Amino acid sequence: RLRINAQLIDATSGHHLWAENYDHKLDDIFSVQDDICKSIMVALQVELTTGEMATIYADTVNDIRAYEKYLKGLERIWRRNKEDSLIAQQLFQEAITLDPEYGAPYIFLGYAYLDEVWFGMTKKPSESIAKAEEMVQKAIAIKGHTAIANSLLSNIYLLKKDLDKAIAYAEKAVEQTPSDATSYFYLGIALRYNGQYEAAISSLKKALKLNPVRPLFYLNTLAWAYTFSKQYGEAISTWNETIERNPDYLFAHAGLTAAHWFNNSQDQARQAAKHVLRINPKFSVGYWEKRSPSKDRALAKQVYDAWRKAGLPE
Repeated sequence: RLRINAQLIDATSGHHLWAENYDHKLDDIFSVQDDICKSIMVALQVELTTGEMATIYADTVNDIRAYEKYLKGLERIWRRNKEDSLIAQQLFQEAITLDPEYGAPYIFLGYAYLDEVWFGMTKKPSESIAKAEEMVQKAIAIKGHTAIANSLLSNIYLLKKDLDKAIAYAEKAVEQTPSDATSYFYLGIALRYNGQYEAAISSLKKALKLNPVRPLFYLNTLAWAYTFSKQYGEAISTWNETIERNPDYLFAHAGLTAAHWFNNSQDQARQAAKHVLRINPKFSVGYWEKRSPSKDRALAKQVYDAWRKAGLPE
């Protein structure tokens, strides 16, 4: 028999974070290696990133190489820029090729297709949305209507501007997994676009409490909810946190442009706008005005007008 003791130690403090023992019969060393590697990767995902949902995302994987591709894709897509989102697409596709019955990569490939719309990478948003719908249906065929599938459906209907369905699917996801940060995040984003800003803030704060990583896109959505509820100081502080972690986070600079303008800090708004154009010289106010699913069109128009006044192009 083979026994392996694994420990995770914080190298900066010496603090003990996690430990586990693994006992196996030594009949197929390569199978043992794969089993233990997968167990450790899932355990560290639980400990350091997505919490207990990591066990759900990993429970149908048969090929550890597919799980590795999936994890690398997650790391890329969470950076929230178009270049990394395209790399994530490729990684999720490779994971699906390696293990076609593994459901999680289909879901996150669907999110990557929606990024084509969020980042303005497609001239035909309806086609990108249709590809995301295809992915979620494949995931449902494997695992059923899981919480993460319902969260993706919520985001799909959000981009279709069907806010009632977007909220309904997100609420169903929360009911299914009330301890999952992702479900609260997608409920928060749907509520924000529906004009329910205080409810959105509450849901997003729950998501951040449940996810120790404090993902940038969680913070970005919370900052927008603060902006629309006229809590400009909170919005600016939240966006500054995202920029400290990623100075090239486009959405944070775009948000800061509006928040500073509303907060009567026009010079800072213009500076933020310069960063938007540094990151994306083709940024278009008109694109977002046309594509935004915001229900409160009058308030959204104030954002677009602030962008224009701060120097962002039509």
